[in-house]
Amino acid sequence: MELFCDFKEHGVAYTCDIHFSAITIPNMNIQSITGTHLEGKSDEDVEAIRFKDTTVNYFPQGLNKIFPNLKTVEIDNCGLKSITQRDLVGLENIRKL
Repeated sequence: MELFCDFKEHGVAYTCDIHFSAITIPNMNIQSITGTHLEGKSDEDVEAIRFKDTTVNYFPQGLNKIFPNLKTVEIDNCGLKSITQRDLVGLENIRKL
């Protein structure tokens, strides 16, 4: 699955905001996230990803491969049904979920 991101500075964190997704089956692997980075920024600078008011029924897989320095994952008002231990593999640096 490919997602489109609106990259922005949110507080002190460089953030990827996802406004549309359709994650409706478990273990869905996110293969790429596209969007235009702010000048001088790249995927390595992203510390937070936010899904808001869209469909995320199951925790998305592969976020750590796209954003290796991810520290925050927010899933708000998206119909999330579950998060398993397996979902968090590779996300050991997450401080806020």
